[in-house]
Amino acid sequence: MADLLKDFADVKCVIRALLVVNNGPMPYLSLIKQYQAQEGRALPYRRFGYADCVSFLESLTDTVHVKRNGNDVFLTAKIEENLRHVQTLVQAQKVREDRPTSTSPPAKVRVRASAPQLPAFVEENLLQLMGEKCTNVRALRDVYFRRFGTSLNVEHYGFASLDDCLARLQIRSPAEKELEDNRVQDDIVAVLEQYPEGLYMSHFAEASARLLGRPLTEGIMHLVRRCPSLFRVERRDPKGDFILLPATDVESPQSLPPASPLPTQSRVRVSHVRSPSEISVQQQSEALRDLTKAMNKFYGMTPNKPSGPLNASPGRLCAAFLEESWLRGRVFAYLVGDTIVEVDLLDTGERRWIERRHLRPLAPRFTDLPAQCTMIQLELPAGVCAWSKTAGERLREMVQDCWLTCNVLDEEGARAQLVNDYGKSLSALLDAERLCVRASRHVQITSTFGLHVVRLGARRYIFSFDLSGLLGWPANRALEELERRGIRFEVLHLRRDRDEASWRLVAPLLPEDVDMVYLFPAENIVDAVNVLGYPEIELSVEMRRKLSRVADDW
Repeated sequence: MADLLKDFADVKCVIRALLVVNNGPMPYLSLIKQYQAQEGRALPYRRFGYADCVSFLESLTDTVHVKRNGNDVFLTAKIEENLRHVQTLVQAQKVREDRPTSTSPPAKVRVRASAPQLPAFVEENLLQLMGEKCTNVRALRDVYFRRFGTSLNVEHYGFASLDDCLARLQIRSPAEKELEDNRVQDDIVAVLEQYPEGLYMSHFAEASARLLGRPLTEGIMHLVRRCPSLFRVERRDPKGDFILLPATDVESPQSLPPASPLPTQSRVRVSHVRSPSEISVQQQSEALRDLTKAMNKFYGMTPNKPSGPLNASPGRLCAAFLEESWLRGRVFAYLVGDTIVEVDLLDTGERRWIERRHLRPLAPRFTDLPAQCTMIQLELPAGVCAWSKTAGERLREMVQDCWLTCNVLDEEGARAQLVNDYGKSLSALLDAERLCVRASRHVQITSTFGLHVVRLGARRYIFSFDLSGLLGWPANRALEELERRGIRFEVLHLRRDRDEASWRLVAPLLPEDVDMVYLFPAENIVDAVNVLGYPEIELSVEMRRKLSRVADDW
């Protein structure tokens, strides 16, 4: 789920960037082409549950504004305040008038679709046009252009020619369309009947393809909106996926009281480590020991003996027998016709595959105690922006079979320090073993001049005093000198008392008495040197090469 959300955020960033640098509205097909060239792959709208790309773009209400002009689709970016200056610079550029002189497509068009398929609106336009008048194939493109105001480029959708497209076009009567709608509804019912206990929305397409032997023709969100009477949608975990159930299932799920936040300082034991940013900790608690004893006595120590039916619906609470003890859990997923269930253990933070015969319905008497594990993320050392891939494995070795002191630094983000009995911070120990990714790198431009590149989020910056030194300006006057010359670059203003998280990344590179600093995007160094006519062209080329190398491997 986390990978899907990250991929979704990355796709939105690329789309926004392509639209921002475009001078004016961008045609839909131009965006598809530019995304393919930029990312080396087609826009992955099907991965997010959409049957067509236009519907996916229309759902990005915070990123894209979609406007239809006849049958043409134009896209513009929704600009945030911190990107206004980029849009202003782009709009000031000269735009070459380059209008098409023909309504016919190029002789050779690269086929990008895996299987020939017309968008629904193009197919409807063709059917409408062919139903009104008869015309020869050669004139059809011009008739289509005059009628709908856009060219008919069927080669773009994977067809060899217009003749090939028309030969595959299926003209359906209203009765046939109704029959198709009934078939779709029957397919939905057939899938839901196999999952009476619920199915995660993100798993519906895979389950449908496995059970019916064919992929979905529409995204699951379209199906839910199109057939609302067939579904009941729940979200049992506020941070989890939606669950689809048959509309006839009205049973309410169980829930536990919310977990109590950790105190500012406490003694804890680490129960599970997914990564240094996802750590489950337990406080010293007699209540958890008493709960475990009561569950062992209630369920017994013979888990193979049947003890009532289990509703293994995703999101439902259960009791799981694991390592000679009964634990509280929540069903995450299960396989139809299989005996294995994936369970989130609520008191340890783990996710485990458990045999279904080792699960029981959780009795109401065991739901009063809140979950006894709390998720925290280990505080990054100053000057560090991320953990290395092997840091999680080393952290598991450090926390095995020991109690630690947990100092909570940020209750909202659950950011905390873990200190061992020797007074050593685990963050500092991981940093000492070089299991961190530093937030800055030193780039040596010439034998006498170098500068620091700082990584903040997904961008890289340089200090204003480094830019001043490169251009021969006194002290830290880069911002004033650029403004005096009428040059405006994006600038990031950091303050010690206001930008705590970002300041921790740059603080190791600054004197202790500095409370404020200006940062410029690293790519603006070469721009500034070129604009100001730096005398050494070779130096400009060398800077561009070294900075691009830093961006590639960092």
